[in-house]
Amino acid sequence: MPSSKPRHNLHLDEDLTRRLMALAAKPGMSKAGIISAALRSYLDKEGADVLDHLLQTRLNRLSGQLDRLERDQRIVVQTLAEFVRHHFLVTAAPPESELASRRAQAEARYQSFIETVGRQLAAGRQPKAPPAALEAAE
Repeated sequence: MPSSKPRHNLHLDEDLTRRLMALAAKPGMSKAGIISAALRSYLDKEGADVLDHLLQTRLNRLSGQLDRLERDQRIVVQTLAEFVRHHFLVTAAPPESELASRRAQAEARYQSFIETVGRQLAAGRQPKAPPAALEAAE
């Protein structure tokens, strides 16, 4: 009965032939099986290298996006810090007689702000885009 597997003639150096013969001498091993397994492993690794390259490209792109997000976050935090500093420098402290009413008003405004943000987050709304003038500055 003819074999359904194609036959291949290989020329191996003496050291490799000796090692193949020693391994094939073990029970359950054959030269064809050993060479087939080794070739399959090698070819599968070549496919894995292509996949690794594709994954590396994607990871590099994601890394660049993450770097830009971190940069933007640092800019936002620094901008907020500068705004708060400026606000404290130019805003005069209220007189003692108005302090209690101003605190109550500030608390009410803060609660309103938190509720508005909470509603927007719950509705899944995205923050509004910055004005075009700000985007052009980047």
